[in-house]
Amino acid sequence: MTDKRIDELEAAAALGGSEPIPVYQSGGTKRTTADAIRNRAIASLGSLTAASALTGEEIVGVSQGGNPRRVTTQEIADLVTVDPGAGIRSLTAGWDAGTVNGVDQSLTTGRRVELRAVTGLDPQAWTILPKSGSSGSITIEVRKRPFSSGTFTAITDGSPPSITSGARGTGSATSWTNIDDGDLIEFEITAVSGTVTGATIIIEANGI
Repeated sequence: MTDKRIDELEAAAALGGSEPIPVYQSGGTKRTTADAIRNRAIASLGSLTAASALTGEEIVGVSQGGNPRRVTTQEIADLVTVDPGAGIRSLTAGWDAGTVNGVDQSLTTGRRVELRAVTGLDPQAWTILPKSGSSGSITIEVRKRPFSSGTFTAITDGSPPSITSGARGTGSATSWTNIDDGDLIEFEITAVSGTVTGATIIIEANGI
């Protein structure tokens, strides 16, 4: 068998984990497996102290052209491009009924909050979080209209978000109408029963 340097050997295919690998241990050559090395590496990483906020000057090891190289965290960050319309976005509106003479009041219908969308949105899910001490039910309609003019129209496909018994709730919004860039968005409390001292609604959406 002809001796070969490591860099002259044929490159291995994807490892399965059971491949034997020679190591030097306790004064002699021993064998281990790819899985054993992997598990040791994972355990070692887990024992490291978590990094604080990165400054951009930290050194990171990479492989380039088959050779070990070093880069900074800032150089890695500079490679990342972000589509301003992409990713998960959220819209949040809330109400608090306040107190009278130290007694919590309940929300009433007709209360509205308006927001403006800064990018197009494809609604995915909604969440309603009632204020602590709430025990009733609430329904919140979500509407939109162009910023310049027009009439608000519901985007909730006939099933506006609602909760009962003062319990937080969530649901799908994938059937809702998309929101266009610049639209005004109106949240209105359309139904309340029992005591709801306050509520926050969160709409999660994909940017488009």
